[in-house]
Amino acid sequence: ETAYVTITLRDQAGNKVFSGTASKTATGVFSLTIPPDVTKNLAAGAYTIEAFVAKEAGLAFGMTSSVQLIVKAAPPPPPPPTAKAAPPTIEYFKAEPSTIQVGQSSTISWSVKNATSVKLNGEEVPATGTKTVSPSTNTTYTLVASNEAGTVSKSLTISVVSPPPPPPPPAGPSPALIGGVIVVIIIIAVLAWYLLKKK
Repeated sequence: ETAYVTITLRDQAGNKVFSGTASKTATGVFSLTIPPDVTKNLAAGAYTIEAFVAKEAGLAFGMTSSVQLIVKAAPPPPPPPTAKAAPPTIEYFKAEPSTIQVGQSSTISWSVKNATSVKLNGEEVPATGTKTVSPSTNTTYTLVASNEAGTVSKSLTISVVSPPPPPPPPAGPSPALIGGVIVVIIIIAVLAWYLLKKK
């Protein structure tokens, strides 16, 4: 006799999700493949697979057997890769004036974008700022900006020069001129005495 095996897939509420007739293989095993378009849409949970057997030799007519099918939820998709951070950018780093005399001051100013750490000669400073310095000799200042993507740096040098020497004092009258003035005064005095005596 020909055996008929009907396979039915039911959800937890007993609703029929799929049904089909199994085929007998050469080894005497009944086989039925549930189509992928059915299985891929199954929600997570427990399902029952029922096999209804009819006209099978040695089995009672209309015997039903069942097994449980557990469908697990698909793992969530991996998160998209995070965008790689860009290295920091030093927009400007300057000193005004860049050349000073001993005792004078210069103002260093800077601006940095996209940095988690900014240091000026090893000292932590804000991303944008100024600093007034009064070096006594030529001094180099280095600005270092960094984040998880890398480190960038810039350097500048403030030159220090000695002040110009003071101007020489104004020259006084020469000794020869002074001597000439004295001689003239003496002559005038003698001449005046002579004229007065003559009268």
